[in-house]
Amino acid sequence: QLARLCSHIQRRCKREKWEDTCEGSPTVGQRLTTQTINLYQLVDKVIRPATEARMCSYVEYVAEGPQHPRWFVSHWWGEPVADFVACLNQHSKDRELSELDPYWVCAYANNQWDLTSDLFEDPSQSSFRRAMELAEGTVSVLDRDAACYSRIWCCYEVW
Repeated sequence: QLARLCSHIQRRCKREKWEDTCEGSPTVGQRLTTQTINLYQLVDKVIRPATEARMCSYVEYVAEGPQHPRWFVSHWWGEPVADFVACLNQHSKDRELSELDPYWVCAYANNQWDLTSDLFEDPSQSSFRRAMELAEGTVSVLDRDAACYSRIWCCYEVW
């Protein structure tokens, strides 16, 4: 699914001259490239438009059936999607996983149209925690600046 998503980004980003429209982004108004687009921008350009008609998560949109997470992924949305995928590809290779071994990634697994349904006072009640409990382990994707460790959720996920 991630490989197909990357191919989709490759096809559309340059051809459609994607620009960063995420308010508050340090690159707002600038052209995006396949090497710089991050999850905030991907949600804006691909995930929400693709799932709007069904008002569902991206995984529900693309999966052929239920997917139980083999690995939970902790990461920062601001890292380039290309770097994120490269890290998971290496993790998959190192662990000799197949393409059918699912990773749980919040941006794809959670419904971007109804994020409030997963807000709880107690984080142990969240979809994040449930996915961590189902998964074999957690893989922490370390971005170039280690910004993931300045994010409270990332710290919670690897704790």
